[in-house]
Amino acid sequence: MTAVAGNIAAQYLMKSAPAKGDRLMLCATIPIGASGAVGTLVADDPAFTATLNGTGDYTVAFPTSPVGRPGFLQVKSAAGTIKGWGTTAWDATAGTWRFILHNGAGTATQPANGDEIHLSVVLDPRG
Repeated sequence: MTAVAGNIAAQYLMKSAPAKGDRLMLCATIPIGASGAVGTLVADDPAFTATLNGTGDYTVAFPTSPVGRPGFLQVKSAAGTIKGWGTTAWDATAGTWRFILHNGAGTATQPANGDEIHLSVVLDPRG
């Protein structure tokens, strides 16, 4: 199947005819540049985008779905400065996930140049 930006969930419905409750997992890698800037994403769907909102605070946009949940999120941090993360907002119908990365003390922390954020979202296009 060829991915069309923002349409992968709809294409999945048309081509696969999944039953309600069937899930679709989409994954993305966000490379981090200088000062926590977002590099060019590598993602299952070209509709994935990422925005740096503030120190360690990111919003990811993905294809919308009636039902969905965050999948995994992990940070490949060469210096080991990122010790965890927390979701601050999730909305599958709007296709957005906002999260904050933090250090061992729980303080919002910017990932270093060369770090990567790996994540997935799990969608149920039929609701």
